[in-house]
Amino acid sequence: MDINHRKLILSGFLFCSQVIPGLCFAILDSFFPIVVEGRNWSKTMTGSVLAIYPAARLIIFITCGNSIINLGSRLSYGVFGILGALSLSAFGFVEDITNNTVHICTCFIFRTLDVIGGNISYIYSFSLLMDLYPHNRTMVVGISQVMLELGLTSAPVLGSFLYTTIGFRGAFLIPGIIILVVNLYCCFESPENICDRSSSTEPRPDLFSMFNNVCTCTISILTIVGETTNLYYAANYAVYVHDVYEMLQMYIGLIMVGNVVSSAATVFAMSFVMQKCSLLNPVYPTIIGYVSIIISMQLIGPTQLLGLPLSLPLSIFGCCFLGVGVGLFISCGTETLTRIALKDRTDNVDIRTLVQQIVRLSLACGNIIGALFGGMLDDYFGFQSAASLISLPIVPFLIIIISYLVIIRARGSTLY
Repeated sequence: MDINHRKLILSGFLFCSQVIPGLCFAILDSFFPIVVEGRNWSKTMTGSVLAIYPAARLIIFITCGNSIINLGSRLSYGVFGILGALSLSAFGFVEDITNNTVHICTCFIFRTLDVIGGNISYIYSFSLLMDLYPHNRTMVVGISQVMLELGLTSAPVLGSFLYTTIGFRGAFLIPGIIILVVNLYCCFESPENICDRSSSTEPRPDLFSMFNNVCTCTISILTIVGETTNLYYAANYAVYVHDVYEMLQMYIGLIMVGNVVSSAATVFAMSFVMQKCSLLNPVYPTIIGYVSIIISMQLIGPTQLLGLPLSLPLSIFGCCFLGVGVGLFISCGTETLTRIALKDRTDNVDIRTLVQQIVRLSLACGNIIGALFGGMLDDYFGFQSAASLISLPIVPFLIIIISYLVIIRARGSTLY
């Protein structure tokens, strides 16, 4: 097999590995709360197990943010990949534990090990793809985002199907084996030293020193709020539509798939446009994306604040429009942060990897806030009012970023 074919196959497996964090994060959602009802778990405890994944990911990104770009041999890539696969597979055996306290602790341990292995191996594969395609890095980021969305979308469907057909244990063993095969292939086909920087004379960037720009900090906060809104929608919309419109679960699923498809298509399209047109300023589509989120959340209910009538077509349009907004702020927001970080520097993998860490850090914060406080907001205000309120914190930060852009233009300066 020639070098080009081997590179193409390796790239395919590496992109497949980008699905893994989303798959591991969401695979519990469809059936785990039902399973633990028989053990008399509280809703708080169930939610804590579901939230441990983004919480552990947040801790990893904060504590390992500076050292994670010091990528070593492919052996370490393989170790973390195997750890993630075995932890996910082992979770399938927790149902055999009869002691409730031990059962809860084991769930926390395996989920924590899963997030450590899965997310660090994700960074390895992302950095390796950056090195394999140095002239198409914007497209690599876009495809990686699409693959992550694919994992988040397919996980509940795959988990529910496997749980229904072969039981709780099979719902974790099958994905675990697939992940193990993918990671082992990527490990053995990768270079001996992944993303070797030993010959580089440039100073190594620091994660926290990258928050030295008003725009960077504001976009990071906006990403947290945007993902909080998106996760609130994902967690509560299905129940709302089922109760109000008495819609079958199959059709609700199709509506929510439409949201993810519009998001993934927007990410891919904007990544392609920014790759081909470097003169396009990504900060403006980013702002449009956040405005789209605010508008879409007023339509999903639809909101009572604007006196809109109850309308299923309007709600479906709001779902798809929300996907476009999320796709814009993820793709163009990431590119904006990258260009700011690369100002007065040559393009390199270290900075792009750290920017990816900033985005993942912000998304993890949004996941936690959306999971823990979204339900409380829904219980207190009801879906229609809560949906319209949860996106409003975006407004003051949009005012900050627009004001900042006006100020630097008035001074004759540039953002990047």
